[in-house]
Amino acid sequence: MFKKEHMDKPDIAGRAEIETLVNTFYDRVRGDEVLGFIFNEVAQTNWTAHLPKMYAFWETVLFRSGG
Repeated sequence: MFKKEHMDKPDIAGRAEIETLVNTFYDRVRGDEVLGFIFNEVAQTNWTAHLPKMYAFWETVLFRSGG
């Protein structure tokens, strides 16, 4: 069912891990030839404003923190 490589990764335990995950994801998005163009040029994403919203969203989803 799960690949061993995924089972060896630690669980997300708090905000720091969420920020690492979100930052890693969006670093890859920004570096992608197609997605990077869409986020940076078409949508002109303000990363300084967007990333904290994503941290809060995932913190709420994963920990039901409300926040």
